[in-house]
Amino acid sequence: MNVVYSCSDLYSELAGISIVSLFENNKEEDLIDVYIIDCDVSDKNKERLFEVANRYGRRIFFKPGKDVERITGTKISVNGHSTVKSLSTYFRLFLGTILPESVGRAIYLDCDTIVADSLHDLWSTDMRGAFAMGADDCRGKAYRQEIGIPDDSIYVNNGVLLIDLEAWRENDIEQKYIDFIHEKAGVVTYDDEGVLNGTLGRMGKTGLLPLKYNVQAVFCALSYDEIEKYRKAVWPYTREEVEAAVQAPVVIHFTSFFMYGTRAWNEKDAHPQKERFLYYKSVSPWRDEPYWPDNRTGLKKLSTKVYNIIPKQVLLPCFSLLHANLYPRYRIALTRKAQKAAGQEETAR
Repeated sequence: MNVVYSCSDLYSELAGISIVSLFENNKEEDLIDVYIIDCDVSDKNKERLFEVANRYGRRIFFKPGKDVERITGTKISVNGHSTVKSLSTYFRLFLGTILPESVGRAIYLDCDTIVADSLHDLWSTDMRGAFAMGADDCRGKAYRQEIGIPDDSIYVNNGVLLIDLEAWRENDIEQKYIDFIHEKAGVVTYDDEGVLNGTLGRMGKTGLLPLKYNVQAVFCALSYDEIEKYRKAVWPYTREEVEAAVQAPVVIHFTSFFMYGTRAWNEKDAHPQKERFLYYKSVSPWRDEPYWPDNRTGLKKLSTKVYNIIPKQVLLPCFSLLHANLYPRYRIALTRKAQKAAGQEETAR
C-alpha cells in the first residue's frame, strides 16, 4: 500500500498524527510505504516522522516537490495570491513524476485527516478505468459548469484520492493538467481540485468513492436536507449513505467550516470527532505540543458565534446564495479577467 502526503514543516505535526492513525488501523497490511512531498520539513520533524515509521515497522520516504509555476509557465493564483507554500497543493497533480515509476497506484491523504479504520478495501478497489477516484464534494452545478464538465458529473474532493499513476504516465495526464491551467490562465476555483476535476472530468476518468472515505466537516455539522439547501448539491449519494458514513467514517477530513470556525487542533474546537484527533495526537511524538492558537480576528470569532445563534432555516439560504450562486459567478469573472490579461500579454509579445 502506497500512501502519499504533502506537507510543510508547520503541517508535519498534522501529517504525523494522521500517519499514526493510518498505521494504527492498518496493522494487518503486510507493507505500507508512506511518501511525503517535502515542503521544507525540518530535521526535527523528519526525525519524529521516522520515529513513527520505525515504531510500526513501516517506511517513510521524503520526495521534493516541483516548481509548479516554472513547469506550467503560468502565474498561478491560490486563494488570491501565489506563494511556494500555497502552491504546494498543486503537487498532487505531479505525483506521476514526483514518485518512483515503481509506484503504480497510490492513496493520497491530506494532512488534516484521521484514518479511523482499515484502508484495505479502498486500496483493493477496482477502479474500472478511472484515473482518479474520490468522494464527491457535493457541490452545485455552477462549479461544474465553471470547469466545463456536465452538470451530473462527479466532482471529487482532492483530500482523499485513489490514483492510477500508471494511467497518468501512459496518458500524459500531467501535460493535460498543465494545458488546463493555461486555459484558465492560472485562476482555478479550488485550485488543483478544480484542475483535476476539469481535466479528468472532461475525459470521463473520475470515479466515485463511498463518502465514508472522506467525511468532511460539513457532513458532520449539517443534515442531508440542510446540505442540499446550503450547497444545492448534485447528490451522487443517498440519504442513507451519507448518514452511514457520518456514523462510521473510515477517513475523517477536518476541513474548515463556517459554523465551527476552528479546526480539531485548535482549543475549544466544536468538531464532534475532535476526540479521535486528540487520541492519535496523544500516542504520537507530538503529544506534548500545545493547541494551535486561534488567530482569527475578533470579527471572525464573533461571526462564528452569530452563525450558531441564527436559526438554520434563516442562515442556510443566505449562505446558499453566496456559496452556490454568487461565489462561482465571481470566480468565473476572475478567470475571464485573467484570460483576457494573458491574451493581451501574448499579443504584445
